[in-house]
Amino acid sequence: MNIFLWILQIILGLWNISGAAYMQGHYQDLATEGALAALPAAFWLVLAVVQVVLAVGIMVPKMGAVPSWMTTTSATGLALLSLASIGLFSAYAGFPGMLWGLLPAA
Repeated sequence: MNIFLWILQIILGLWNISGAAYMQGHYQDLATEGALAALPAAFWLVLAVVQVVLAVGIMVPKMGAVPSWMTTTSATGLALLSLASIGLFSAYAGFPGMLWGLLPAA
């Protein structure tokens, strides 16, 4: 069971890293014109970097001198970021992307 959870953590981390890379590279496609005016490119870059940092934090829980609280903090941060992204994308992007954020957050 422990190995299954490690595999699930790695998959979730890779899911978030790929989502952050896509969001950073294609934020013009994800947002409407009003959102691009309200939220500058630096916002999307910072959001993607935070998502990558939290994803790496969830993937390397037992390696080296990583404290055990880091995994819990990273998982909580990713869940909150995913839930906040649901609101962000539904408000600014104009599409209901609830499943993209709700399933990983759960």
